[in-house]
Amino acid sequence: VDLLNSISASTANTLERVLFDRTLLNLRKLTDRPENTRRKEKSVTVRGLSHFFFGEDRQLELLQTQAIEKASFAKKWSDKRIAHSDLDHRTNATKLSQASRERVDNALDA
Repeated sequence: VDLLNSISASTANTLERVLFDRTLLNLRKLTDRPENTRRKEKSVTVRGLSHFFFGEDRQLELLQTQAIEKASFAKKWSDKRIAHSDLDHRTNATKLSQASRERVDNALDA
């Protein structure tokens, strides 16, 4: 990062922002539904793990719920700022909760 900053601070800032946005999008994908109405293929997601186990596993359900809750900020960022141009967000009518490395780490640890 220091080397990039010495070359061009704006380039380093842009690269860091793009990589962070990509991380948020991937975190969102990990907690999406495994089925997609537009595609026939299923995705590998936290929500789809229960399809691989027989019976009900309360601990797995609890872990899924925790992961989904901790990653919910990434979905909001994706919906409002990254993947879509939400008018309320663009006009500052609504504010997003903070997205940080700490929140990403906590969601990945869940």
